[in-house]
Amino acid sequence: MTSYTTLSHVTFDQSTPPATDDPMTSVSGSPITGDNDADDERDVFLHGENLKYISSLAPGITYLSVLMVLGLVGNTFVLVVYYRRYKPSVSRVYIQAMAACDLLNNVLVIPMHIVEVNFHVTFYITWGCKAIFIGGLAVVLFTMAILVAVAVDRQKVICTDRPRALGSFRGAYKAVVISALFSLLGASPFAELAGGHIRTFPHSNITGVECAIADKYQQTAFANVYSVVLTLLYIVCVTIMVVSYSRIARYLWQHQATMTTLNLQSLRSFPNSNPAGASVKPVPARTSLMLFVFTVVFIINYLPSLVVVFALAADPKTSEEDLKRNVRFILFRWNFVNSVANPFVYSFFSCKFRNECRFLFGFTGERALTNTCS
Repeated sequence: MTSYTTLSHVTFDQSTPPATDDPMTSVSGSPITGDNDADDERDVFLHGENLKYISSLAPGITYLSVLMVLGLVGNTFVLVVYYRRYKPSVSRVYIQAMAACDLLNNVLVIPMHIVEVNFHVTFYITWGCKAIFIGGLAVVLFTMAILVAVAVDRQKVICTDRPRALGSFRGAYKAVVISALFSLLGASPFAELAGGHIRTFPHSNITGVECAIADKYQQTAFANVYSVVLTLLYIVCVTIMVVSYSRIARYLWQHQATMTTLNLQSLRSFPNSNPAGASVKPVPARTSLMLFVFTVVFIINYLPSLVVVFALAADPKTSEEDLKRNVRFILFRWNFVNSVANPFVYSFFSCKFRNECRFLFGFTGERALTNTCS
């Protein structure tokens, strides 16, 4: 998450001239409407730089393209299957919300990053650059907020003896709306921070424009404080998730120990009777485990991005060799794996989800589907 506040792509060993009021309308230090021959020379040069950059990042672009396709297919199946085949529940509300968010990531955010790579030094559309930053961070914040809501909800359901309140559905929808507003509000500073960054080239007076933190905000207190706030927000949310699931794990362990003790006592006293543990409140452990795995996947998928950001902060003069550039590019955007991983988690934990997907593909009939899973 912090990665979005630092840079949109990684470039080093380049000097930065004094910021202009609007770098999107001025390159080479003069208005675009200058000498035609000079403009043509500049356009050819910058186009060549774009092509070189695209060629050097072919593995990284392939990585994004594969994630985009897999996520589009997987999350579409999640939305369709859970809407058509699963009974209404609070868990279904949260799962569909996460799938919708991941699908938006696949069809909007990842393609925008691919476009950004293709216009590496000719990104003149200010609003497009702002949209890339806002969209990317909003997806992260929404997913994080939903996972916090899920963790708190799971803890309330499992660790208390009270049944769900009648307003649980309304509470779930309310949590989704609040998470969406929170994500947009949290990403809104990029409407000001994101913009054009002047890119210079050795042995040339031609300059290009990158989509990054705008020159006037580079290394400013505003940008640095915002980065710190997002980092602290990530830590706080992860802490809430860890504490909630730790309490759930402790409760489940005690619950299992209680059931085992009651069953043993029942068998000793009344060998032919039903186990005493059957009267103990059932715990939806499998669903909780699946949602816990979502949380673990989220945390793990964002760690590489954070590692790259802090490594670059410690040593900004990083090599620009193609291999290292691609490794850095992929790790920096490893968080996109999160929008692809969830459908595989559903498939692993839910026999019903797997069979519903087979049914949609026509691999099994309705009768076989019904008889396979409850």
